[in-house]
Formats: sequence, structure tokens, C-alpha cells
Amino acid sequence: MKMRERLRTATTFKEWREAAINLDDEEGCTRWRSVLQSGEYDWRLVLRTTRNLAQLRAESRANELMSVLGAVMNRRFGGIDSSALYRRAHAGTKLAIERFLGEVEESIAFIQAFPESEAEWNRRS
Repeated sequence: MKMRERLRTATTFKEWREAAINLDDEEGCTRWRSVLQSGEYDWRLVLRTTRNLAQLRAESRANELMSVLGAVMNRRFGGIDSSALYRRAHAGTKLAIERFLGEVEESIAFIQAFPESEAEWNRRS
């Protein structure tokens, strides 16, 4: 069965995801997803911010992490909302964008789990 047919007839997300990845491999989209550089989004800003979020979280610098999260919580951040980024591949968009969004999720979870006491907050930040 051809990959497009497998994608269309998948009955579970796991089947669909596997078919999408295989189809991306066949069509050369896997390479496109892995290449950082693109005129479709600000890849430098996305990469720098991903690293910054990870570092702040690793160092438990909650106040600064909150500030960065506040700045990036905009769907237009770095141009990652460009529809062109979501039409090319079947299994997802640029891996740098997926890593960025994953880091945002982890950073939000970190803040949610952070001690609520202001004294504790200030001591650890």
C-alpha cells in the first residue's frame, strides 16, 4: 500500500504518525524539517529563545523565566505562525519550532510546580 493511502486510511494516531513520517522521508520533507535556516520564520530568534528558556529553567531562575515566557506567549512570535511552515511536511513543521514549543511547555510546567511562597520564590530565583 502506498504511503498516501496508509496516511488516509490510518485508524489510530500511531498508524497515521508512522505513515506521515514515512511519506515525509519519501518526499524529502524530513530533511526540510531538520534544516534550521528558512526565510519563513526567524530561526535565529527561535533557536536563541529555546536555549535561553532551557538555561533559565535548568538554573531555576523563575522570575527571568516568567519574563521570557511572557514575551514569547504570542502565536506570531518569530513568525512560527506562518501557514507555509505547516503545509510542507505531513508529520510536523520545522524541528526547531517543535523544540521551541516543547521548551515553552516544559517551562510552563516548571513555573506551575514552582513553590508559591514569595519568600521561597525570591530565594530560589
